[in-house]
Amino acid sequence: MVISKELYKKAQRPDGSCPVTICVYHNGKTRRINTSIYIMESSWNPYDGTIKAIAIDYKLKNEIIESSYRRISGKIQMMIDTLLDEKLDDLLADSGYHDASRFLNISENNPDNVSKEKEGEVCFLDLIDKKAASSVSHNTRRGYEGFRRYIEKRFGCGPMANHINQDFTNQFVAAIDLDYKDSESMRRYMISRYNAIVNFGRDSGLIPKRLKIALPPYCLLPANRNLSGEEICNVFSAFVEAMSFDPDIKKKETEALGIFVLDIAFQGLAPVDLANLKVKSLNFTVIHATDKNPRRYLEDEEYRKMYDAPQNQIRAVTLSTTRKKTGRPVQIVASTVGIERFIRNLTVGKNMEDYLLSCFDPTFDYSPSQRQNRLANYFNMMARNLNKALGKYYQRHNLGECRRVTFYFARHAFCNLVDSMDVPRHIIQNMVGHRSSVLETSYLRPISLWEQAKISHTLLSRYFV
Repeated sequence: MVISKELYKKAQRPDGSCPVTICVYHNGKTRRINTSIYIMESSWNPYDGTIKAIAIDYKLKNEIIESSYRRISGKIQMMIDTLLDEKLDDLLADSGYHDASRFLNISENNPDNVSKEKEGEVCFLDLIDKKAASSVSHNTRRGYEGFRRYIEKRFGCGPMANHINQDFTNQFVAAIDLDYKDSESMRRYMISRYNAIVNFGRDSGLIPKRLKIALPPYCLLPANRNLSGEEICNVFSAFVEAMSFDPDIKKKETEALGIFVLDIAFQGLAPVDLANLKVKSLNFTVIHATDKNPRRYLEDEEYRKMYDAPQNQIRAVTLSTTRKKTGRPVQIVASTVGIERFIRNLTVGKNMEDYLLSCFDPTFDYSPSQRQNRLANYFNMMARNLNKALGKYYQRHNLGECRRVTFYFARHAFCNLVDSMDVPRHIIQNMVGHRSSVLETSYLRPISLWEQAKISHTLLSRYFV
């Protein structure tokens, strides 16, 4: 069996670009898995299986290709690890030998040649390592490394796989309740990691499937990241007020508010995708209506009268990017109502190769771990400034307590706002690019630039009047 990264020239597009595929050769057959990356043949290095530095965003694309390669390799390796021991004895027995064990490598410590994994002699730390190795995302693997360090510090190697039971689970929950009593998010995070490890052990046969483990209900509930309509209005109002006092964006609090609103306008981009946008990614333009029969939700007379939206053209900013998690290319069209001045301020004094946000230094070559640390530090800092700004706004206007908001809330806010406009669900799925959604891969038709611009314009016009 051979697994390789190749440029599939037979699927060449009209523009000359070809898809990068992961090829699995076995028993004279070839299987190809598309990575959603299309490049020109001149930009491909066939010897290393990488994209050359002459291509745009070559580092990001190479990481996406490598992630797909590791995911496929991990699945095949997991299949080999779990099935080989189960089938080996049967295979040799069927070959005509009644005593198949004498042809195996029998050691003194294991005279019966029983698989350690089948005996349950894999400890909890080994399970974590196996789960981390099977993960696609570099960030996810780093998360399991942190979880592993905590388990090793608290429980050593942990119990053997067949001794993971409700008693150990209760000890683990008690430990995180004690160590992270002031951080609900960390408790949820640690419980979710533990649950993933146990499910992985069951699926791989290392933990008995009959074992039932009960976890505290509060730990399994998803974090509430939905903003109410009133909270969203307060965010937009706080941004407008901040811009009136600080038009040149000299304060970090104004910048944090603006980035949150910008994220909503950019269809709820994940923070990592937002941080990877460069100045050259943006293109200010005017979108014209090309659809002869627009759908009603795009041409609502009530919206047109209320917000005086133009009937045949919209000022918008378009951008093309690749989603970090899925590797899918996406084109975003955002109306510039209320946010154009903020975007212009972000680009002042920057070159085309500079990042739109000041998260990364374009002259520095980050390693994957350095890039992740920089991303986390930047958005943690911005989240503090965002909540400081919102807290001051709530206090000035006697709005009561303001709950903590992070930049992941922007994605939920965008989805809920667009859903309240009665936009069909398959279009929302297409715009936000959910990885696991069936609708994303089977929606009826792609959304046009005009439709995106009209939706964005109607949304922003509600708040910038």
